[in-house]
Amino acid sequence: MILIVRRRPQHMRIFLLLLLGACALFGQVQVGRRPLFELDNSAKRKLVEKVLTLKTGDSFQTITNTLGVPSFNSMTNAEAYKAMGGFLRYDALVVSSYAGLSRANDELIYMWLDNSNRLTRIEMCITVR
Repeated sequence: MILIVRRRPQHMRIFLLLLLGACALFGQVQVGRRPLFELDNSAKRKLVEKVLTLKTGDSFQTITNTLGVPSFNSMTNAEAYKAMGGFLRYDALVVSSYAGLSRANDELIYMWLDNSNRLTRIEMCITVR
């Protein structure tokens, strides 16, 4: 009986290690995993109720007084903001952990403002039970 033992080349081992590392890193962004951030249902309900009191034309100050500090403020980039306005994002549930990945499973509220700091549109993607 002849036993043939093949060794994988060094570059193949490195490739497999990198592949395993990538799977471990990006495998955390699966549906059904524990969220990175989540408001409880009563906090979500209060947030939605506050959003419903806002109306088109409300100022940036009115929005932040009503909802508090946003999770993300795109208006910190002055050049882009002057050209097209900006948005505020309020997070209710965050599953995605890496920039550039789909936020399809996240629950977010976007407040779109024009370049004179007035509310033009509200987008809500949130589940309240």
